Amino acid sequence: MSLFLGKIHYWLFNKVLWFEGLEGEIIKLAKDKGIDVEKLEAEINSKYGVKTPNKNLEDMIDTSNIHGWLQGQIHSAERRMAAWTKLLIEADEKNYKKLEEVYKI
Repeated sequence: MSLFLGKIHYWLFNKVLWFEGLEGEIIKLAKDKGIDVEKLEAEINSKYGVKTPNKNLEDMIDTSNIHGWLQGQIHSAERRMAAWTKLLIEADEKNYKKLEEVYKI
């Protein structure tokens, strides 16, 4: 395992941040639809992990397992996104259109 943070590591981390930004927009949409997001967010975070803190990559990455840490963060972000997306669609299939708008951002 390399201890060097190359461009690919930042690119992958930016993927996580991008997913987390979309997640925030989907949570806003869920709030607008009257969904109890606090309870659901706690459940989703418990199951899939929490968002990354607002810190520099260098300050939080596990340098003894750079690739594993990044992969774990990607999986966590993707799974939270899938959970929120599924939740909104199950709440009302008309939310497809609103979700499309979020994903176009």
